[in-house]
Amino acid sequence: MPATRTPAQQEMLNSTFSRFWGEVDHLWTVAGQDQTNEARALIRTRLESERSTMTTVIARLLVQNSEAEGAAVQQITAIYGRVEKNLYMLLAAVVAAISITSALVIRHDRRVFAQLTRLSEERKELAGQVISVQEDVFRNLARELHDEFGQVLTAVGVMLQRVEKKLPEASRQREDIHEVREIANQTLERVRSMSQMLHPPVLDDYGLENSIEWYLRQFEKQTGFQVHYEKIGIGPWIGDTVAIHVYRILQESLNNIVRHSGTTEAWVKVAYSPATLCLDVEDHGAGLEGKPARKGLGLIGMRERAELLGGQIEFQRPAEGGTRVKLVVPLPAGGVHE
Repeated sequence: MPATRTPAQQEMLNSTFSRFWGEVDHLWTVAGQDQTNEARALIRTRLESERSTMTTVIARLLVQNSEAEGAAVQQITAIYGRVEKNLYMLLAAVVAAISITSALVIRHDRRVFAQLTRLSEERKELAGQVISVQEDVFRNLARELHDEFGQVLTAVGVMLQRVEKKLPEASRQREDIHEVREIANQTLERVRSMSQMLHPPVLDDYGLENSIEWYLRQFEKQTGFQVHYEKIGIGPWIGDTVAIHVYRILQESLNNIVRHSGTTEAWVKVAYSPATLCLDVEDHGAGLEGKPARKGLGLIGMRERAELLGGQIEFQRPAEGGTRVKLVVPLPAGGVHE
């Protein structure tokens, strides 16, 4: 163990080896001169003494080496113990840090999710209020158009008819009055049509099923489209809240077909069951690009109406091309939904 050996010990070891090997060399010299007895005497005396001295020195150094090795083992064991302790402490600190961080993240996520849920509920409630106000405005506007403007235009038409009868048959003034009266009648028809589109009275009087059939006839007449209508099942009486939302979704879907499809045909299917109402509106035209559910105020309004009803709406692409709007609305027991 050279690191623990002193210079004196090293000097003693070197001198012992030098004397021993010097005696060995002298022994071989004497033996080479055929002085056998002197060589044997030299072995028994001086060489044996030097060997004994060398053995004693080496034994002391070996004992010292053993002690140094034992001390080194103890130091290494202590170092390993401290390293192991530090590793356990580091592992415990890491686990604690991960646990604390995870707890903080989970707490933060819960708060964020709770806030998002609250905002979603508020948005849903606000959307419902906006749509309710919109429907009230449409209803009031339809009533004003029908009652106020309709009566005014009707009165104007009656007065023009009276004036027309008082004028001579072939007079130019009578022709002008007749032309003005025709314009008033056409305007009256347009006002009535606008009033019905804003809020059809048939929806309040005859329910959703008859309103859909009436609207599809009006749609074909006004746009020149051919609508293939299919009804499955018997439609229960559905309250005003569900009826107006389903009607508006159908209306917006067909208007989108007119604006974007580039075709003149549409397919409408309504399936009634005791638990659900399914509405499919389909065309085989250009279709909507990208993710249509996220684009356009009309499509957003359709999605919000479906959410207010607790239903689902999907915007799909049929195999034939184009767009399919699929609405599924749950119905309560008995089929009445106010």
